[in-house]
Amino acid sequence: MNRRTFLKIAGIGSVSFAFGCNPPPKNLFSLVKAPDDLVVGDATWYASTCRECPAGCGILAKNREGRVVKIEGNPFHPINRGRLCMRGQAALQGIYNPDRLQTPLLKENGRWRPLSFSQAETIVKTKAQEAAGKGPGRVHMLTETVGDSMMGLFAAVLQNLQSLPPLVFEPFAYEALKTANEKIFGVDGLVSYHMERADVLLSFGADFLETWLSPVEYARKFKAMHAHHNGRKNLFFHVSPVESLTGANADHWLACRPGSESVIALGLVRQALDIGKGRELPRSYHEFMNRVTAPYTQNEVLQRSGISLELYEKLIIQLVEARRPLVLGTGTGASDLNGLQTNLAVNLLNLLLDPQLELLDFNNRHRVELAAKRSEILDFFQNLGKNDVNLLLLNNVNPVFALPPDGGVKEALSQSKVFVVSFSNFLDETADTADLILPVRMPLESWDEYSGKPPIVSSLQPAMGKLTNASHLGDVLLHAGFENDPPAKNYKDWLMPTGYRPFNKADNSRSSSKKPNRARSLNRRNWLMFWKKSTRPPKPILPLRPCRRSDFSTAAAPTNPGSVKFPIHSHALRGRRRSLFIRTPPDNRAWSSRTSSGFNPIPVCSKPRCMYPKRYHGLYW
Repeated sequence: MNRRTFLKIAGIGSVSFAFGCNPPPKNLFSLVKAPDDLVVGDATWYASTCRECPAGCGILAKNREGRVVKIEGNPFHPINRGRLCMRGQAALQGIYNPDRLQTPLLKENGRWRPLSFSQAETIVKTKAQEAAGKGPGRVHMLTETVGDSMMGLFAAVLQNLQSLPPLVFEPFAYEALKTANEKIFGVDGLVSYHMERADVLLSFGADFLETWLSPVEYARKFKAMHAHHNGRKNLFFHVSPVESLTGANADHWLACRPGSESVIALGLVRQALDIGKGRELPRSYHEFMNRVTAPYTQNEVLQRSGISLELYEKLIIQLVEARRPLVLGTGTGASDLNGLQTNLAVNLLNLLLDPQLELLDFNNRHRVELAAKRSEILDFFQNLGKNDVNLLLLNNVNPVFALPPDGGVKEALSQSKVFVVSFSNFLDETADTADLILPVRMPLESWDEYSGKPPIVSSLQPAMGKLTNASHLGDVLLHAGFENDPPAKNYKDWLMPTGYRPFNKADNSRSSSKKPNRARSLNRRNWLMFWKKSTRPPKPILPLRPCRRSDFSTAAAPTNPGSVKFPIHSHALRGRRRSLFIRTPPDNRAWSSRTSSGFNPIPVCSKPRCMYPKRYHGLYW
């Protein structure tokens, strides 16, 4: 090769390399027929309600050129007041998820066959009418927590198909807390707490900064409670075997042995009784509590729990001297016997410290209390084959993933005589066992309403155009559940005529006579809030006996802590199907703490999921 040839080759290579590095030309195209409220380059904000968990926070969706690019909290919404958790921020990941199903899937010979939405809806209608023609109780439904309007439609459709109302399933239904409220207060539900008014806060594992009941609301209230006021700061004590995110923000973390939370709570009840708290309570309550807490002396509590004497005495002094003390129960996943005993003792302690229960709100209860018990869910699946069920409808639930493998859920869904329809946008563990997967519109694409707390009803509106040809779930059920003369042409007509018609549990219908006594519309943010006249008593009617003595008969720490197996940080977000990417922030201190040494933790899920897959990077940010 001579000098001239070398220079030619080098020049051609340099030009080719430079041309390959140049970005492709960019062109701007304007919409031929743009919506009236669309201004190119200017964002439009749509107010709606977050449906990533049952809390029901208000959100503002930022729309640019027809696509939602950001979600923020609604500063006018009374629940979250402008704040939003990472699950709400990650709602866009479900909308633009590359694994989102674009068409319905029908299982034939163990393989999935795509079909059109009209064909899938016809199959659902045919199966529903055939099942109703065979007799009553042939159609069952399992759903997530939904609003009153949607629940009323579910009940009306199933009633027309001669079947019972749907069963509400949540991965964590707070059964121990609901049972304790029923036994102590006579209230079968989940009360809310005025945490911001407390001067001393004590928690027995309630992870209100993570997933407990309404985390954004209670995080805001905790900030107000824990802030400096007039040169002083209110105290927060946290009792748990593991230092969670909530425990890390406590002033004093009492690291106890796993399973000994109930012992500490009963010991505090005894200390309050000895000091003379709760003289206003009925005599039967005092006699019962004295009998139950007699064995739990201070030395016994310290020996069983392993906490230090200094912190225990400081906790007693602060609780007794507090003017507005508040005690919270166990964490999200504590549904064992120790969780029930701890919540029972916590309710008794709140009665002793504050007989008027001024910091407990029995009117504004959390809607997740509608969720069925774990035993009811397991009986629901075990009786599928015994009750001659022909059609099973699953709305946005994943029990195969959330429930233990030995519960028989997967086997029950695999029965050949039960036709299973999953209204899911993703091929999750439960949808994989269904016979038909029918995707529906997601909350950011739909009209609806939802009430995280009974007095407040928030509206949902489409914040973007639909990305698929999927129909609204209400439209699908109106088409499938009524052969002739449906009650509404579509779900929007069902939702809008009276603004809001609550679901009447007595006759499983929508009542038009119960109208809100006051309605306030914020047109700027385009969301509605209805204040309904409550029929609940402001204070609970205490039962004659709070509970049975046998409920506390086994309140003790494990005899061999090293052999105890327990789940660590089993957060509720892992059981809901839209949170495919989001994960809980790691807490290294929880794994390196001295209380976790010597234990055999059981992983909640053995299938790791990447928070941001490579094909998703830069999709819309």
